[in-house]
Amino acid sequence: MTSDHGAFESPGVYGSGAASRLSPTERAIGRIWRRMFELREISPDDHFFAIGGDSVTAVDMIGEVEGLFDLALPMFLVFEAPTLASLSERIDQFRLQTDREASREVIFPLVSSGTGAPLFFNGVDLILPRQGLWTVPCPVFAIANWAAGARFTNAESLASLASFYVDSIRRTQARGPYRLGGFSAGAMIAFEMAQQLLAAGENVELLFLLDPMASEAAHASFRRDVPSTSLSALDRLFPSDRSDAFWLATLRLLKGYSPRRYEGRAAVVWSNERERSAEMTRLFAPGAACYSLDAAHGLLFEPPALQAWMSRLAENLADSRG
Repeated sequence: MTSDHGAFESPGVYGSGAASRLSPTERAIGRIWRRMFELREISPDDHFFAIGGDSVTAVDMIGEVEGLFDLALPMFLVFEAPTLASLSERIDQFRLQTDREASREVIFPLVSSGTGAPLFFNGVDLILPRQGLWTVPCPVFAIANWAAGARFTNAESLASLASFYVDSIRRTQARGPYRLGGFSAGAMIAFEMAQQLLAAGENVELLFLLDPMASEAAHASFRRDVPSTSLSALDRLFPSDRSDAFWLATLRLLKGYSPRRYEGRAAVVWSNERERSAEMTRLFAPGAACYSLDAAHGLLFEPPALQAWMSRLAENLADSRG
């Protein structure tokens, strides 16, 4: 859709001065109207039925708009909002509501007790609070990749997926300071989220990465067996019945991701299966806290490794408050 928007900037398309008055949604829908009715110009006040529309073309037009914006719309919408401006306004409302519903579906409150800003954690074990094992002294929200569904498996890039998650957490916490965490492949998503928040001028109080998984490590871990006493990394991050689809998407997203150096405050915990490569180390500023645990990747949510890294997380949260 971005490539199409440029076609609407010329005054000859909409008439003198009209382009500057059109919203991105009006420009996108206006393109459909112009093509359907072979119009050279369109304006926000144009009425769908006055320019040649009828009930049949209304169905076709709404169908195109649904495909363009990935929405399910009532067919009578154009009868309630027949001008380009009013229809576009209603479409924007539907899109906003859809985004809010999507964000509620991927952000899960885990722990409401504690002080300070909440921790948004990508890939945390959701059963920990019920087991009484979560001891980090701040509120916690889980970012659930499995709940994102097609938004994850069809994501164009890791950056675009991270942007969706950033929008989601901002509906829970509008402004910083932010605290972000991530496990395994989820750590790299949290890494990009933190980069985007910093670029937007937000304060990221702490980025905590638990055994971050780069592209080569993800390939090596694909469908590897882990001890039956532990949930596998695949089951924790993704739905068990669709783990292959999610992991293939993960491999694609990680392969296409070129992380840049992170200048914010960070703490990283490595398992005994992760080599602290120079490539990963140089992604963090010299002051980043780095720890090693004598535990396998798939056992990091089992005692005693669980208590060990949570203690490190609690220490860094306390330090971040100064």
